Amino acid sequence: MNLKSDWYRFTSEAGSQMPTSCVGKERCGTKHPVWLHGELPTAGECKHVNACISAGVNHCCSHQMDMMVKNCGRFNVYRLNPLPMCPAAYCAGDIEPCPPGFVSPNGGFQPGCTGK
Repeated sequence: MNLKSDWYRFTSEAGSQMPTSCVGKERCGTKHPVWLHGELPTAGECKHVNACISAGVNHCCSHQMDMMVKNCGRFNVYRLNPLPMCPAAYCAGDIEPCPPGFVSPNGGFQPGCTGK
């Protein structure tokens, strides 16, 4: 399925903002996560931010692209576009999932992971 270029808001138990520091390969449920290399906008601001794809030799930012982010007060919205490689996906949140075979009361994220 191809992503339609549009504005999106992330809502997840793992968090609702895209990370602004390096996300290594094979994180965020994908082989090549996309994260923001720059500051998020302040309240009411809409700005261009450099997005990085963690893949290849330079694991933190082997591919770059321009993205728009708008601060809507209590949350941000992101102008997402189809990604140039597969398997790549936009990353959101900063809470780690439970290891395989473990569950938690908050939907499978740490803390509180216990064996099934």
